[in-house]
Amino acid sequence: MTDRTPKKKRGRPRIHPDARSARAAASRAYRLRQKQKRQKKTAVYHRSQSDDWYTPPELTQMILRGIGRRVFTLDPCAPADPAHRVVPAEFYYTQEDDGLSRSWKVDAAIPPPVVFVNPPYSRISAWIDKCIDESRKGVVIVALVPSRTGTRWFERAVEHDAIVAPIPGRLRFLRGQLAGSLSPGDAAPFDAALLIWNPELLCLRGAAPRVGQG
Repeated sequence: MTDRTPKKKRGRPRIHPDARSARAAASRAYRLRQKQKRQKKTAVYHRSQSDDWYTPPELTQMILRGIGRRVFTLDPCAPADPAHRVVPAEFYYTQEDDGLSRSWKVDAAIPPPVVFVNPPYSRISAWIDKCIDESRKGVVIVALVPSRTGTRWFERAVEHDAIVAPIPGRLRFLRGQLAGSLSPGDAAPFDAALLIWNPELLCLRGAAPRVGQG
């Protein structure tokens, strides 16, 4: 006698609509968390005008030794809090002073004026244009920037006579604390470089400083 009992079809078990919705929501939440982690990791968080991240003193001291100066003439991207001004300079422009609108050719104790720029990267294109304009006035400029050689602003800087000095390794920037002090931060998630205009006016010697590797 033939068994006519219907056999159960094999395959994936059915998922209750509520369980399917919960699984989809969990998947979306996971993808969102991963995206936020990537954004946080790649965020450009070292800016001279920031309350959180500041130029490593080892870097500025290495540059100053290379150019035979004790201090820079100007830091046009200085933090408002004097306690956080880690770049040694004769003059400072804060965000309130608006270094983009003011002349960088100030009266230097030892001419020509030497300007160190660690620009807010959210407006880096405008700051590169400012560097180009001020370099035409005979100002020596050293700019600390991400080594993003394929960007338009980087190409524009090179087209307008900037010399590129790559910095090996990853810089470790200082981070502001609630008490007003500074402490070493994590290594930056990108390579950095110095863009230098008019180095012949100072007879710059040596290669890019090897500091802050990570």
